[in-house]
Amino acid sequence: MKISLLGKTKKYLTVLFVSCVLYASAAFTGNVVTAQPAQTAPTILVDGKQTTTPDWQRDTKIIEYGQHYINTLKNYPDGYQIQYPSAMWLDVSLSPVRTTLADDNTRVEIYYQPLNTSPEAYVNYGNSPITTGKDKVQIIKNSSERVNGLLTRQLWWVRPQLNRVANDKNVYVSVDIIVNQREIYSLHFKSNSLEILNNLVPQMVNSFSVIPKQGRAVYSLPQSNERNFPLSEAAEELLNQYFKGEEQHWGIYEYSFPTEPQYLLNLEKQLDYTFDFVLYYSNLNKVPIKEILEQAHQYNRVVELTLQMIGSGEDFTRPKTYDILNGVYDQFLINYAKEVKAFGKPVLFRLNNEMNGDWCSYSAYHSSKDANLYVEVWRYIYKIFKEQGVDNALWVWNPHDTSFPDFKWNYPACYYPGDEYVDIIGLTGYNTGTYYPGEKWRGFTEIYDPLYQENMEMFPHKPFMITEFGTNHYGGNKNAWIKEAFAKMKNYPNIKVMIWWNGIDWDGQVPARTYRFDMNQADIKAVREGLQQYPKANKAE
Repeated sequence: MKISLLGKTKKYLTVLFVSCVLYASAAFTGNVVTAQPAQTAPTILVDGKQTTTPDWQRDTKIIEYGQHYINTLKNYPDGYQIQYPSAMWLDVSLSPVRTTLADDNTRVEIYYQPLNTSPEAYVNYGNSPITTGKDKVQIIKNSSERVNGLLTRQLWWVRPQLNRVANDKNVYVSVDIIVNQREIYSLHFKSNSLEILNNLVPQMVNSFSVIPKQGRAVYSLPQSNERNFPLSEAAEELLNQYFKGEEQHWGIYEYSFPTEPQYLLNLEKQLDYTFDFVLYYSNLNKVPIKEILEQAHQYNRVVELTLQMIGSGEDFTRPKTYDILNGVYDQFLINYAKEVKAFGKPVLFRLNNEMNGDWCSYSAYHSSKDANLYVEVWRYIYKIFKEQGVDNALWVWNPHDTSFPDFKWNYPACYYPGDEYVDIIGLTGYNTGTYYPGEKWRGFTEIYDPLYQENMEMFPHKPFMITEFGTNHYGGNKNAWIKEAFAKMKNYPNIKVMIWWNGIDWDGQVPARTYRFDMNQADIKAVREGLQQYPKANKAE
């Protein structure tokens, strides 16, 4: 595939830091500081809101306005200051994860990364898909140098131009500034012009310096429940019934359902419970989606329909992000959307879940370390569904509770496509047990207390569901874990639906993680007793 280095170069090159002659100041709109006519007084932000006085115990950031249309950003919770062109706007909505500076042609994301590994391991692992050629990009430069006394690693590359992305910025620079063995700052640049970055990167990196840390970063995301387009009456009714009331409801993943329903029906008799929701997986291999949905509907089940944009066999691990955004899978997506529309009844549609895990080929880890491309894919597929009139799908956005790699540029918040494209926040956290080296046994509340709290900080206005979860038996007491889950679930009132993943992760022919609860009568009994406090108990057919 041809990779283009051409962009709007000469037009924006002349004096990069003087990119807007008339603007050197800022106005605050929501969580974004935008350019305004020049002023001398600094702009003070506390917890994402403009104010007149700093609060050093909270999330304080200060913008100082200098000469030659250059601003200085002082980020106190993350402990740094940096200069940038005054025409760039500032986004602090994801402050615990990153601070973003951008204009129409360039975007800069700044991450403060505490390390639990060596700086070399952090840099090398994060860049590995690019430097090994697995990520099909063209490397321009890979270098190390000292800047202001700090070792700085720089990787420059260009990826294929994406024709489904407006004003695509396909030229990248990743700059890792190593402060010490436990702290690193990562500056991610991308632009539609290499020449812009040739000027911008050295000036911003040279202006970077560390300052004493003060306060605590907080999220300040805008909140809205306005959809991009209206739901069908039936989908709206399902949203109100299951996700806006006080009750919690259960679902299950059982691989044989709905094509071979009898096993689940027999299991429900043992549990004295009828599951409202079932989980079904689909990918780029063609399957009769409408037929699957109709089979589940015969048993009055709502399907959590998962589409993972992956292939099978040798094609399983090949990233598709660039191809999707070049229209390669347009016909597949159009046909898929038509089948969901033809089904007509409500569906929970979960797209590309666990995207912050490097086991998923649609993770940013495999595509230029750029989570914004995941957002572009989400919005692009959403647009196709909208054009096909798919108003019966409730969109479920669903990262994993732990990021792999556990680097801030791979944190869930970076992948959020925006309120108007998401109906339900999906949570996933497994107790994987200790079969594999390095894994640890985690209790239910050990997983879900912090996961629930963080998502409530970001999305208190959205309903939650646990899209899939479970516990292994290897490494601890599975029965006690099940009982804890049922005993503590009501501590999370914004979780409206919970789906147990009744399956096995295999290590070749060996069951490595057995999440099934139906392997012995004691676990079945624990689940049956736990379900009795929920709707649909004692009603299994």
